[in-house]
Amino acid sequence: MPILSGILTNFATKLTEYENYETQGAYDTALTQKIFVLNFITSYLPIFLTAFIYVPFGNIIVPYLDVFSLTVRPFAEDEKQLTVPPKGAFSINPDRLRKQVIYFTVTAQIVNLGMELVVPYLKRRGFSKYKQIQSDRAANRERTPPATSANESPEDSAFLARVRQEAELSVYDVTQDLREMVLQVSRTPAFPSFCFMR
Repeated sequence: MPILSGILTNFATKLTEYENYETQGAYDTALTQKIFVLNFITSYLPIFLTAFIYVPFGNIIVPYLDVFSLTVRPFAEDEKQLTVPPKGAFSINPDRLRKQVIYFTVTAQIVNLGMELVVPYLKRRGFSKYKQIQSDRAANRERTPPATSANESPEDSAFLARVRQEAELSVYDVTQDLREMVLQVSRTPAFPSFCFMR
């Protein structure tokens, strides 16, 4: 899902740039609306399909969906594997909706936490280590001391090092945080309480 969301976000950004808004505020508003709708669709569409199509109409619709045999045909060893079960053989899994909601409220939050906190941290550390190795190799080839001023105080040196590290960080996007907050509020267990009713 993060890859699909990234592709859709890039598509929405290009579409918004193509629309050529007069002000940056109008551009940001249009982009935020598009990305929010895309995030809502990618987040909630599977649950809505399960709740309103699969559970009530699954035993009617699923026997007519023969997509599985088309995709499996090249890998099948005999015709027995390609036979479609009779109409009465398919039964709905009522536990599927509850598992989807549990994934959506718990597991997806843990994955998002890792993608937002752990991955950027590891990426920054990896890139800084790579740059340090590259600069050490260049310094060894040229046999020159590191570029620091002779009259630079230790406080200034530490400050400049921190500024250089912060300059390498990615640009902070406020609208992305707002979209995530809205989706997280709607992901609270109280929101999809209809799924846990028996």
